[in-house]
Amino acid sequence: PGPESGFHPGTFLIPESHLILIGAGTRLLAYDLLSTQRVWEDTAEGGFWGWKRHGGLVLMLAELEFAPWDFKGKKMWSTFVERPWVYDVNGERMELDVMGERSSFAATRPKPPRTS
Repeated sequence: PGPESGFHPGTFLIPESHLILIGAGTRLLAYDLLSTQRVWEDTAEGGFWGWKRHGGLVLMLAELEFAPWDFKGKKMWSTFVERPWVYDVNGERMELDVMGERSSFAATRPKPPRTS
C-alpha cells in the first residue's frame, strides 16, 4: 500500500539510542545512526500508519497491527486490530478499543489481552 491508498511513509528518531525507525507500506526498518547498519527489518500488517512516542515507548500503528517498541528498537509485543480501532495511554496503562471491544493493560506487559 502506498500514498494513493492513504498510507504514507514515516520515520521516528530515538536520540537516546541513535536509532531511526522507518515505516513505508508494509515494511518496517530500524537503522543505527552511529554505525549506519540496519538493526532489523519487520512488517506492518495491512499497511503502516505511523510512529508515536509515549514515555519510554514508541508505538507502531498499522491498519491491522498495534505494537510498542522500546528505545533499543526491540518489539515488546504485537496485537491484531481491525478498523475501527483507537488507543490511549493513561500513565502506565494502555487503553485499546477495537470495534467497540475495550481492553486495558499494562503497557510493558509481554503481550496484551487478545481482542476479538
